[in-house]
Amino acid sequence: MALQGLIEQGIILQVVRGELTTKFASSNTATYVDIGLSAAITPKSATSEILIHVTIWSGGQNDGYPFFRLLRDSTEIGSGTGNSGSNNVNAFAGGFFTALGSMVYRQHCLNRHYIDNPATLSQITYKIQGKNAYVAGGAGVVYVNRSENDGDNLFAGCCQSEIVLMELQR
Repeated sequence: MALQGLIEQGIILQVVRGELTTKFASSNTATYVDIGLSAAITPKSATSEILIHVTIWSGGQNDGYPFFRLLRDSTEIGSGTGNSGSNNVNAFAGGFFTALGSMVYRQHCLNRHYIDNPATLSQITYKIQGKNAYVAGGAGVVYVNRSENDGDNLFAGCCQSEIVLMELQR
């Protein structure tokens, strides 16, 4: 059976990209904070969908727990909804860094896609916020676009995080 008949046809009306080339660090565990990654789009149609693709390069101290959320203007979207206890975290993306010495040189590449239906013709800003969800053993700094050990090493990479917005008409 051909896939062509199973795929709903659509048109990409516009593409907008935001990037974060600088480094970010936070030890905040109480609330999410802006990491500096955002993009704005003005839909051409109120019935359009916005396909959001986010790539976050995240590092952390040993036993660091980086979590990130996606906001449409000031409204959180795309996060899990299964949080039933005070210690759970509903997040758009996240990871953890175990208590291994080699983790100080590592980064996680966190990728997510989300389709939003904003139903507006006004400009919308999508942005990413982050926090360290848990502090274990006195650690607790979460990094973006770098690992914990950010020294002049051949194996300490400096990556670039991005958000891509595609307006879709179906």
